[in-house]
Amino acid sequence: MSVVVQVDDGEPIEQTSWYALAKGSPESIRSCLREIPGEYDERYRKLAMEGMRVIALAVKRLPAELTRSDARRLNRNAIESELDFAGFASFRCPARADSRAAIKMLRNSKHLVTMITGDALLTALHVALETGICSRRKKTLVLSRAPQSSCGSTFIWIKPSHFLRGKLDCGRGFVAEELPSLRAEYNLAITGDILNDYRRFEPNSKSLVLSIQVFARMIPSQKESVIIDLKDAGLYCLMCGDGTNDVGALKQAHVGVALLQSTNSDHVSDTSLTEGRPATSRYFAKQGHMRFL
Repeated sequence: MSVVVQVDDGEPIEQTSWYALAKGSPESIRSCLREIPGEYDERYRKLAMEGMRVIALAVKRLPAELTRSDARRLNRNAIESELDFAGFASFRCPARADSRAAIKMLRNSKHLVTMITGDALLTALHVALETGICSRRKKTLVLSRAPQSSCGSTFIWIKPSHFLRGKLDCGRGFVAEELPSLRAEYNLAITGDILNDYRRFEPNSKSLVLSIQVFARMIPSQKESVIIDLKDAGLYCLMCGDGTNDVGALKQAHVGVALLQSTNSDHVSDTSLTEGRPATSRYFAKQGHMRFL
């Protein structure tokens, strides 16, 4: 996202300065920078690994002779190129206090719990461990593209610490037949771009999707495609989402739960399905084995 602004600094209007300001994911802003600062990747990945949502900021000064009509005609490529890095804005979004207990209840009742998010991989993994979607007793593996002329495999499993340092050299080669045993031993994660790459090589991605616990950097169409794969595998899916990016997946799920941003009691009513008593999540969790997303 970018904007063109005029800054007058108290000077006469003909002496004002024009700037292009941009913000976005660290990955997307990186490709727009004139020069990549040292430790750029390591810095934002470290913040993400601590559970922070990280936004990159960038700026560039536009020609002083620019007019308002000129500014309106600037295209996106002209604005979002040759930018100077201005810093990272990081935000902490704590999980609800009852999230871990609710997820534990679901897992104890034999529900499978999976995260599908647009957040960065390392942020998603932090939240998954914090809430119990992933087990702290297991190590985590992330599916990645293998470097060219390496490993004899198109895809490899790497450790999150390698992802943090950008060390994407040879890890554990991907073998589809090993997925069930890998899921039992490790927390498995993937990003949306790698999922797309995998589908180009293997159109039937259901076995992979069934094994992954954390899907990160997923765009809306990718979220929807995961739900479709799960349904095609014969599972009944409940999708819980809180934003417009989740609409497609919510509609594809057998049950779509759209969370309200407000918890004002004037706008929230109890749904009674249990002989006149308010239905609880514990009641629903005991009624069948669905996949919660």
